[in-house]
Amino acid sequence: MKKHIDEDNNLHISFGFLAIILKDKYQLVYTINDILIGLLFLLGTIFNMLLGWKVLGAVMYICGSVLLLIRPAIRICRLLGVRRLNKEKTWR
Repeated sequence: MKKHIDEDNNLHISFGFLAIILKDKYQLVYTINDILIGLLFLLGTIFNMLLGWKVLGAVMYICGSVLLLIRPAIRICRLLGVRRLNKEKTWR
């Protein structure tokens, strides 16, 4: 497995003849977070209504709500960037 970052800041991960190109890592995290939110709320509904597992359903709703709160944090991380300046560069 080889990794490198190109000039457009895309991450390339090679597995033999296959290569995965990650164009925007924050968008990927954001999308995975959305999928998890949907799954947790779906499971919470199933546990509450169909199976009668009220406590586990409530836990799923709480986890989904926490992930909904993480969404703006991911967006903020994407918009803000922090980098270390070289010693020659200073803020003016």
